[in-house]
Amino acid sequence: MSELVKNNDDGAAIASETLKRFLQSLPPAVKQSDVALWFACCAELRSEHPLGNAILNSGKEIWGHDILNPYAKGSVSKKREDGATKQLSISDFQVVPGRGVQCTVNRIDMDSSCIVRVGNRAWVHGFEEGGDASLVPVQENGGSANQADEDVESLRTQGQIGVYVSVKSTDAESEIGSNFYIIGIIGILDPIKKEAKSTVAALQSMDIDVWMCTGDHELTAQAVARQIGIDEKKCMFQCQAGRKGRFDPAPSEKESSERAQRF
Repeated sequence: MSELVKNNDDGAAIASETLKRFLQSLPPAVKQSDVALWFACCAELRSEHPLGNAILNSGKEIWGHDILNPYAKGSVSKKREDGATKQLSISDFQVVPGRGVQCTVNRIDMDSSCIVRVGNRAWVHGFEEGGDASLVPVQENGGSANQADEDVESLRTQGQIGVYVSVKSTDAESEIGSNFYIIGIIGILDPIKKEAKSTVAALQSMDIDVWMCTGDHELTAQAVARQIGIDEKKCMFQCQAGRKGRFDPAPSEKESSERAQRF
């Protein structure tokens, strides 16, 4: 998913045009199909998170090490379009643990900026800490209204981590233009170590009760658990980073479910 937001509503159409003008100024080496990845790389430039590094490394495979001054690595010439990209800068990096990252991409010569968010559903829709993601309005880009959520769910059932990417124009020409819009999703596969399944089996053969505690979504956690031989009911998912080492497996299914929801 990388199309601009499109909607029959007049206000949304204005927002789409505002974003379109900014996106038309992106480096020529950034193809339409890679816009979401390029924006995500911008937001992850200063991130130290493994997932952020994976996103950035993927971008470097396409455009080289200078994300703001990219070139198509598969082209015959590696000449960069300096005239078109030298006016780009990135500022206002933010990292919100458990939610995502944010930055502002600036087009200096146009006096225009775009805020980028990469992370979970609530974060990229503009909900701050404690916001209810279920209140997100039904409005996505391009295809069906729920396409982004459907694609993320599909990735998760395969054991991948689904990350949303959204943008918001800082152009104040219209109030609606301040909304965040999903422009794409990114699937990240964290390879399972080849010895993981045998290690779990060895522990279980010694009558050790093996549980998995992760910050990933429930679907991703369960998919991984199935691959390494851990009972899905013994998965603690969406755990906060500082609490992964402080959970006590519940003695019953009901308590386990209730406790998982608290993390």
